[in-house]
Amino acid sequence: MDIIASHGFTLLALACVFGLFMAWGIGANDVANAMGTSVGSRALTLKQAIVVAAIFEFAGAYLAGGEVTSTIRKGIIDPTLMLGGSFGMILGFVGGGFIAEAYGWRIALIAVGLPGLLLAAVMARLLKEPGRGNFEAETPPPPPPILTTAAIMWANPAMRHLVAGATIAAMMSYGITQWLPTFFMRTHDLSQSETGMMMAGVFGILGAIGALVAGKWFDRLSLRGFQHGLWMLTIVPFISMPLFMLGLLADSLTIAMLFFIVPAFAANYFMGPILAMVQTLSPVNMRAVSSAIQMLCINLVGLGLGPLLVGMLSDLLSPRYGDDALGVALAYFTILGFWGALHCWLCGRAIAKQQTQKQAQ
Repeated sequence: MDIIASHGFTLLALACVFGLFMAWGIGANDVANAMGTSVGSRALTLKQAIVVAAIFEFAGAYLAGGEVTSTIRKGIIDPTLMLGGSFGMILGFVGGGFIAEAYGWRIALIAVGLPGLLLAAVMARLLKEPGRGNFEAETPPPPPPILTTAAIMWANPAMRHLVAGATIAAMMSYGITQWLPTFFMRTHDLSQSETGMMMAGVFGILGAIGALVAGKWFDRLSLRGFQHGLWMLTIVPFISMPLFMLGLLADSLTIAMLFFIVPAFAANYFMGPILAMVQTLSPVNMRAVSSAIQMLCINLVGLGLGPLLVGMLSDLLSPRYGDDALGVALAYFTILGFWGALHCWLCGRAIAKQQTQKQAQ
């Protein structure tokens, strides 16, 4: 105690110096882990990575430092990152529904699309690509070619089934989401504004909550092994999809909405865990390109084919089912969810097999 009393200021100064030194080292390690793939894939230059990290590392430490211990203890993914899609869906359906009813669908499309174009213009203006080579002592090796990354992803059975499952799930999700408002207006005689409010309130809000719950649940199960989290993704469609089919075939809107509660809650459950697993299964220097390939499959196949197949199926069923053809087509199309679930189960089995082989070595 006498030492502390006599040399308190000196000890405090030394503690501050060592604390700053440790913070410097830990921060450098965090930046290397977070920005390594972005710099390696040339999405960011080293200078851009330093600036971005300096701002957001400080902001994250200040605003979210209290969650770090919990994240290290049990967190794998942060499901809050997936809320953007749900919030965008809520704003789009509510705003688009009212605008379309008041001014027509063309003005509605412009109104909901214009903010994205303005944001793109701002980003294009502010995110300039500076000259390279200012900080590298030597020319860094080029990132792996896209085909090489794709071949490595295909050679990994777990990754192969993961991408297939995500693509099929996205195709079903996009197909249903694009046609569901039309279904409500045709089958239940809702106006555009009523449809927008209902889609936002049921599928938007419940979908956001479901994304959070699914991410937390995936975290907990994955502590025993990632295969357990993936098997959870396998089970969900067998609960939600039959209820969704019953809702589509129900005559009463009230009964339909009761059936839709669980499917709406599970609408966005798969995206966060799937994106996290792509990062987990990819080699460090291929994570950016692997994610890009995954998103290419989700958007090109999922968004490109999903709505198209639902429309074609509805046309084929029209001679038999008449005005109910769209609802029946959506019910048939929902069966794709079981196919995607099969790939999630196979992915989990492949991961379990790989873990067993590593333990045997």
